[in-house]
Amino acid sequence: PLSVTEVATKMMNNIIHIKTAPEVTSASLPHHKHNDSNDNKSDYEELLCTITELQSDLQNTISLASSLQAENACLVKSHDETKLTLDRTKERYEKTRKSLLKLLEIA
Repeated sequence: PLSVTEVATKMMNNIIHIKTAPEVTSASLPHHKHNDSNDNKSDYEELLCTITELQSDLQNTISLASSLQAENACLVKSHDETKLTLDRTKERYEKTRKSLLKLLEIA
């Protein structure tokens, strides 16, 4: 599992990558040309490359989300255990405090 710092760094890198990616509009997409098969091939290869990059980004995001879910589950478990320990410690404190007050009343 990744550390919290590593996960946060990966998340920030993904966010920066997404924010700096060029906006896709119909004007930015290659236009279909009927005359030249080389241009069509080039357009197809460019689109295929874009799809491959998007698929890779999606896989990385899914992997990161899975890591975050696993880390979150560990943190929730740790939080619950810590809370339980705190409750037990409070009970012991109160018992000890009451015992001490009783001893002080007798003396």
